[in-house]
Amino acid sequence: MVLAILLAGLVALPGCGASKAELDECKALVTEQSTTIEEQGSEIAESESQLEAKDVRIVELEEENAQLQKEIEELLETEIGKTENERAEDSEAPKDPTYMELLEFMWADITNEKEYLVPGTTNQWNHLQYALDFLRNAEAKGIRGYPVTIWIEEGETWFFTGFETTDKGWVYILPAIEREVKLEVDKEYHQLNNFSPFGVDDTIVEITIHKVERGIKYGKIDGNIDDWPSDIAMKSDPAKDLTGAVENERGVNLKAVQAFMNEDYLYVAIQIYDVFDLSLRRNYFIAVDCDKDGQDEYHFGVRPSGRTWVFDHTTDPNNWISETAFDVAAYGETNVIEVEIPRKAYEIPSSIYIYCRVTQGGPTVDSTGWFEVWFDVSLDRGT
Repeated sequence: MVLAILLAGLVALPGCGASKAELDECKALVTEQSTTIEEQGSEIAESESQLEAKDVRIVELEEENAQLQKEIEELLETEIGKTENERAEDSEAPKDPTYMELLEFMWADITNEKEYLVPGTTNQWNHLQYALDFLRNAEAKGIRGYPVTIWIEEGETWFFTGFETTDKGWVYILPAIEREVKLEVDKEYHQLNNFSPFGVDDTIVEITIHKVERGIKYGKIDGNIDDWPSDIAMKSDPAKDLTGAVENERGVNLKAVQAFMNEDYLYVAIQIYDVFDLSLRRNYFIAVDCDKDGQDEYHFGVRPSGRTWVFDHTTDPNNWISETAFDVAAYGETNVIEVEIPRKAYEIPSSIYIYCRVTQGGPTVDSTGWFEVWFDVSLDRGT
């Protein structure tokens, strides 16, 4: 088509007259120009094809970039995306050991060589000190462990340490003699471990592994309330105002109760005048009156060892059927039990009444009066 247009316009070409030689010269010029135009057309077509290919590649690159960006965002939410400091901190955090790592640590540890002499306490109190020291030493070596208690038929709490090994599951250690022991509910402890009888019924009633390092807004459930906010609700209790005679007064004389709420939790600290002897059966209770009508909706039971349970009075105020409260955290050190109760789970409103009492496994021995606890937005913000 291009050639036809050129031939039709020959008269417009300079120097094209009527002679045959001039006409042939013009035809040759047209042919040459036609060839040039066709070559340029091919080059243009090739360029257009290359541009189309480039457009396709650009789209592909954009899709690849979007996918890469997505992967980067996902990585930022994982260990790879953490800062160097965070990764360093994680690498230093205690971790579950292998069975052999645990044994090697136990063989090298010297906790069993210590002597704990605490006047007026039982042998099991000393076992608690062994357990706590053993766990601190394990943590220093990068090994994660937990306090473990058993409640025996005789009515005593005994203390051990537990480690969730990566190859053999839970392993229990008695640090005072650096020995691995077996723990199993409804079995006699001494028979399980080939010990001579202890002169008491040591049938294991319950086993509790205390994962007490749960983080909270103001620190940890660790029996230490130095990290609590100031100016919170408090109820003091006079010394020696016991309501009944007890064989051993250790752990039954309430001194004070402190409490506060943030948006998520009710925190209660129960303080006694002396120190806990966890081998004695002392139960501490927190009564929560949600509608402030003088009748508690919940009665939470706690022990310094970390065991928690609840009596639900929402439908029957005389219901004393104990249910383990897995969502309530408690732990005691020396003479303070720190307790964390989730508000949403128990429908705890922003203003409540509470009181505390202590028993020696039966009737109430000492108790505080009711006092009000309320939700304070400034506490929730940590100010």
